[in-house]
Amino acid sequence: MTTEWVITAAAERVDLRDGKGETTFTVTNPGPAQDRVVFEVVPGDGADGSWFPPPEEEQQRLVAGNGSEQFKVAIAVPAGAPAGSYWFQCRAYSADTAPEEGSRLSPRVAFEVKASVKAKKPWWPYAVAAGLVLVVLVVVGWLVFRDGEGPQTQPSPSQSPTPTLRVAVSGQVVRAAYTGSCPPPAAQAPTFRAVISVTSGPTIVSYQWLTSNGGSSDPSLRTVSFPGTGRQQATVTFTQASYLPGKTFNDWIAVYVRQPVAVESNHMNFSVTCQ
Repeated sequence: MTTEWVITAAAERVDLRDGKGETTFTVTNPGPAQDRVVFEVVPGDGADGSWFPPPEEEQQRLVAGNGSEQFKVAIAVPAGAPAGSYWFQCRAYSADTAPEEGSRLSPRVAFEVKASVKAKKPWWPYAVAAGLVLVVLVVVGWLVFRDGEGPQTQPSPSQSPTPTLRVAVSGQVVRAAYTGSCPPPAAQAPTFRAVISVTSGPTIVSYQWLTSNGGSSDPSLRTVSFPGTGRQQATVTFTQASYLPGKTFNDWIAVYVRQPVAVESNHMNFSVTCQ
């Protein structure tokens, strides 16, 4: 049976100070049985997803029957962002079911972004540095020319341009379908593999596994590190455990790279039939 999650906000509005603010949401399990809930932020019209930094606390938790859990949501709007009124909601759904089967949205929470500009760097350090460079040039010139000798031209070493970082991701279906009793065992559920490639490093790539409706059995943000230089690649895997009791669930899943650049993989189809 799908849990009818109840999600409430601590306030209808968040007041930002220097572009930052915080609020809390309460997710309640009204049923008698415990269930694992997935909690995520859903930005409203015009709001950027990067304004809601990933929290340090776990966003997928086990909630006891008739119990509740609180989740913090932080807002950090960078200087220079367009001024105006914005809003967001939060979504809760069971980790072991498809989001479209039992997800619940909170009421909208509004916040105001005031006009701001990026802080300008002070000019005086540049003036001091320029003055020091001028003094060094005068001293070097005096040392070179005091004996009547002209400057000796030295070949300058060639400088290699800084390579542009590019990220690519390619997905592959390992196991596309499951038919049987549900929830499907991890060893039999649809499974996927993706190869993430970068053209240079070191760098860290953050990514998510998401289905067509923007969720999955685990939509949390993941990371993979590339410590070396030059071209590198890493292979990541994912098992999709979502299902619809007594029904056939058809969908696709893809890898969405969020940082350092936004890239989306090919769509990989799968099917889960619960008997």
